[in-house]
Amino acid sequence: MENKLAVGESDGAAINRAAWSARFVEEAALHPTVVRMYACAPYLPELYRRDLQGRITHPANAPRREFARPLVLPLHGHNYYIPGSADDLLLYTSCVAACCEALVLAWRPDADDFDMGPPLASELSDGSFGRHRTMQAYWARMRRRETRFLSEGFSHVVYADIARCIENVDPQRLTDLLTDAGANPDATGLLRKMHYSWQRAGCHGIPLTAGFKVFIKLYLKAVDERLRSEGVTFLRLQDDFRILCRGEQDVRRSHAVLVDALSTSGLKLNERKTRVLRSDELPRSWRRLQLECRRALQHGIIVPALSDALCIPMFRPLSLRLLRLCSKPCQSPAGNMAAKEA
Repeated sequence: MENKLAVGESDGAAINRAAWSARFVEEAALHPTVVRMYACAPYLPELYRRDLQGRITHPANAPRREFARPLVLPLHGHNYYIPGSADDLLLYTSCVAACCEALVLAWRPDADDFDMGPPLASELSDGSFGRHRTMQAYWARMRRRETRFLSEGFSHVVYADIARCIENVDPQRLTDLLTDAGANPDATGLLRKMHYSWQRAGCHGIPLTAGFKVFIKLYLKAVDERLRSEGVTFLRLQDDFRILCRGEQDVRRSHAVLVDALSTSGLKLNERKTRVLRSDELPRSWRRLQLECRRALQHGIIVPALSDALCIPMFRPLSLRLLRLCSKPCQSPAGNMAAKEA
């Protein structure tokens, strides 16, 4: 899809438009790890029609319209939400894609050394955002980095997780950060309107789409910079931290720095998931984690397998039908709030 640059457009906006493509948006929206997030959406079959790229538009060309009410996904005690229609999902993903070039320029050159993705900054810069690997590949990458640090004399690892990260992201602060980074103004303007519309419907944070994987990198950039400036050695995969320490005193100091850095972004640690392990305890912890993953797969392998099968056209009709049967139905924001009160 070809987009002519508007007269008087800034160089930054021109770069962002040049990096955008309908194929890029389609790959991001239909990546199997992303489809699992909205497998229960009633509009899922629409996303696999042959004319999908024809429905994708650059934010600068998006017509003015109302946004559908979002759909709420009550999962594991969290109240995630997704866009309420296929067109809203595609437009949101298009806005994310239009911001990617500016985000790559905003990250540190060594971001891939501590930010384990997904996606990696290098994957965004080479245009493979929509083709990123499975989550297991990123977790394995972080495990290898963690092992390397332990071989260099680090004795303790702090395992830390942000409490309700997606729900506690401030959409206003996010769009301000995008603007400061020089992201496409049409995209940031639409994102602001979409977030505002969904907040009015009773949803908090940002939607559970491919956008979260990219936006959390920018949202936590100030946290990353604070840890680096304080000399804290760490790895991060989305909202999961691994802080490498040289003794118990270093553990206390690094933990305090992380807590304070998160508070400046309106976030806090999930203390129930925060734990400190000595290097000799890690192998046993890793084995326990592997067993927990196997148990999770035994009880939740159907939706991931069907999401992967959607990539194969001959399996797609059956997979779509089975996903509708296996997935919990989405709720409206009003219905979800009423259920919580009950």
